[in-house]
Amino acid sequence: MARKRPFSILRALRLFALVATFLGSSHLASTILFYNSSFATQGIILDWASSDEAAASGRTPIIAFIDFRDRKRLAAPQSAAGTENEQLGHKIQIRYNPDNPDIFRIDTPMGMWGSGIMSVLYGLVPFLLLSFLISSTNKRPTKRPRVQQRKSTLNVSHLVDHSQSMTETDRPVVRRMR
Repeated sequence: MARKRPFSILRALRLFALVATFLGSSHLASTILFYNSSFATQGIILDWASSDEAAASGRTPIIAFIDFRDRKRLAAPQSAAGTENEQLGHKIQIRYNPDNPDIFRIDTPMGMWGSGIMSVLYGLVPFLLLSFLISSTNKRPTKRPRVQQRKSTLNVSHLVDHSQSMTETDRPVVRRMR
C-alpha cells in the first residue's frame, strides 16, 4: 500500500509561485491588449520628473504629443523603462490609448513589454527552481542488491592444470566441462 507524502513547505511555496506566475501573466495579457488597441505616434521629451518606479533610473520623462483628434497632450508614460539614454528634445515613439490618450507607453521593447515580462518572471523563476528542488529531494537512493554468497562446487582440484593428468578417454570437450 502506497503511503501519501506529507505536504511540505517547498510544495506550498511552489504553489504560491504558480499563483504569482498566473497573476503576472494577467499583466502581460493586459500589455498585449494595450498594444493591439493603441495608436502609435511620436512624442517629444520636454522635461524630466522624479520617479519612484523600481525598474527606472529615478526619473521619468514628461512627453508632449498630438493625439488622433489633433489635441496636444502633455503627460508622463506609465513606465519610464528604456528612457535612460534619452535627452531633452529627442523624439521617441509612443503608443497611447485612444479612449484616454493620457495613458501611454514608450514604444521600445523595455518600455512596452518590460514590466509585463518581469511580472511573469517574478513567479516563473521561483516556480521552476522550487520544482527542480522538490524533484531532486524526492529521488530515493537506489538500493544495491545484496551480494549473496554463491554456492559453488568448485574446489582446489578444479584450479589445478589438468593437461598433464589427461587420460585417453578424456577429450577436450569433456575437459572443458569439468
